[in-house]
Amino acid sequence: MPRTGLARTVFALLGLCCLLIAPRTGDGSLSNQTLINVGVVLLSTSVLTLLWDLVGGEPLTPGMQNIARDVASIQQRATELSQLLTTAEALRHAGLVRASERNVSHGTPDEWRNLLASASREVALSGVAQHNWVKDREYFQDSVIAGAARGCHYRIMLYAPVTGSGNSLLELVQSEPHKGGSTSAHNMESLWFFHNVAEEVTRAGHPDAFQVRVLDGVIQYVMVSLFDQTVIATPYLYHAPAESCPALEIKGDSRPLFKVYAKEFDVLWDEARPLANDEIALIAPPARTPSRNGLHP
Repeated sequence: MPRTGLARTVFALLGLCCLLIAPRTGDGSLSNQTLINVGVVLLSTSVLTLLWDLVGGEPLTPGMQNIARDVASIQQRATELSQLLTTAEALRHAGLVRASERNVSHGTPDEWRNLLASASREVALSGVAQHNWVKDREYFQDSVIAGAARGCHYRIMLYAPVTGSGNSLLELVQSEPHKGGSTSAHNMESLWFFHNVAEEVTRAGHPDAFQVRVLDGVIQYVMVSLFDQTVIATPYLYHAPAESCPALEIKGDSRPLFKVYAKEFDVLWDEARPLANDEIALIAPPARTPSRNGLHP
C-alpha cells in the first residue's frame, strides 16, 4: 500500500475510534467534545486526501502541497483545541468558573448584592478592608439582618488597625508600591462600619450571627469573599492595590480550589481576635459638635 494510502487508512481508523469512544466519556463533558472534534478532523483529512487521489492529484504537486499545509494547520489547531479543552476540564473540576484580570471589574454590583442576599448558611469576608461593602452600607446591613433571621452566619476578618503600640502589619502592607495612602483609612472606616453592623444584628435578636475579628502579626496573601457555595478569591500582589489584582470565582464547596481558600480563611480566623476597646475608640469617627450657627461642620 502506498505511504499516502496507509496514512489515510490510519487517520480514518483513528477518527472512527475517537467517534466511537466519545459517547462513553459522558454526554456534554469537555473530554467528550474533544474526542468528537479530533475524530471529525481525522476523518475529514482522510476523505480529503481520498478525493484528491480520485481526481488524479499527485502528492508532490504544488496544489497537493498547499492542501497538505492546510491539513497540517488543521491538525495543529485540533491539537491546540484538545489541550485547551483538557485545561478547561481540569479547571472546571477544581471549581473555577470565572476569572477576571482586575478585582474591581469582577461581576456587576447586582451580582455581588445577589451573592450576599441569597446566602443562607455562611458569609465570610477577609482582607485589608472589604471597603466595597462600606460604599453600599444600607443594602449590606439590611441583607445581613434579614440573613441572620434565616440562620445565616457572618464572619468578617480584617487587619487590626494601626495603633502605634499594636502588632498590626497593615503599615507594612500600606508601604508597598502603588498601595496609596488610603489603605489605613479604609481599614478603619470598614472596621467601624462592620462593628456597628454587628451591634445592629445583636439588637435585632441575633447576637452570635455576625462576628468581627482582626489579625495581628500575620500577612494576608489573599482576600476571600465566601457566600455559601461561592468563593471569590483575590490573591494580593505586591505592586498593585487590591482592586487591580486578579479575581478567581470558584463554585462548589466540594471542589479542591474552594476547599483551599475556605481553609485559608478558617486557619487565619482561629488566629484572629475581637477588636479591643481601645481600638474601637480609635476607629470611631470624631464626635460632631454644633458650630456657632447651629450647623454641624
